Amino acid sequence: MKRMLTLLMLVGLLALVPAFGQAQELLTNGNLNMIDEDGNPNPALYYNEPVAWEIVTAPCSYSPCAILPYVPGGVYTPYAGYVAGFADRLNPNVAGFSGLIGAAFEGHYPFEITGPVDVAIEQSVPGTAGQLYRFSGWAHFEGGYAGGVEFLDLLSPNQRNQDAQAINPGVPVAALTDTIFALEFLDGVGAVLSNSIVYELHDDGGQQNDNQLDGRTWIQHVLTAVAPPGTVSVQVRAGMIDGEFNIDAPNQSVFFDDFSLTAIPEPATWLLGLLSLALIGMVRRTR
Repeated sequence: MKRMLTLLMLVGLLALVPAFGQAQELLTNGNLNMIDEDGNPNPALYYNEPVAWEIVTAPCSYSPCAILPYVPGGVYTPYAGYVAGFADRLNPNVAGFSGLIGAAFEGHYPFEITGPVDVAIEQSVPGTAGQLYRFSGWAHFEGGYAGGVEFLDLLSPNQRNQDAQAINPGVPVAALTDTIFALEFLDGVGAVLSNSIVYELHDDGGQQNDNQLDGRTWIQHVLTAVAPPGTVSVQVRAGMIDGEFNIDAPNQSVFFDDFSLTAIPEPATWLLGLLSLALIGMVRRTR
């Protein structure tokens, strides 16, 4: 009888293992460390992309996006974002490691760029309607990053700020920059479906600028949602929208790194385990 009870208990525990074990990672190259150098004819003018990810920037596209040197009073092509070793979360400036930088300071660059700049990194994987998904990623806001403040610094050389200060001295100008993580469900033609989440890291997530005196402060953000009917693929996305120059205190960029997307095990998995354990109790009471 004891052997039977032991066998039933093992069956129950085995059924619980899938529920409490680590879910399977769905993203490729979530840490952004694998870099694709294909199609990069001139490293001095074009940045590489992380394997399996797509990076899109504005006002110029990421690939190709010629990065021309700054010429005072001349032509200047902004670089809204790119992967870099110094932006890695766990191993900054170590060979073979990288993260994504959003260069907000390129937007409304004094006397050069008249508008804001954008950068987004995204990856899509096959999806299943009715499945619960969990997306997580890490972000770091530098001390002067425009996406981590409500108002631009009064002394910011941001052209928009300078123009406003000339008219209303001492009146703070609202910062335009948003920083988002998104978990999006797409149909067969790539349209975004319901239940998709776009999460603002500063306003919704409470992420603040880091004074950087004691090192970087990285914050993890987690989004979960159920894929609606019609889901064909799941897209994860992180980005800086309307990045603009604020003030170097001491720097003003956003870094992204270490993304993960998993499908959370269905309740039926652990319910089977609970039923098995309940059966053990029933056998004990009947003996």
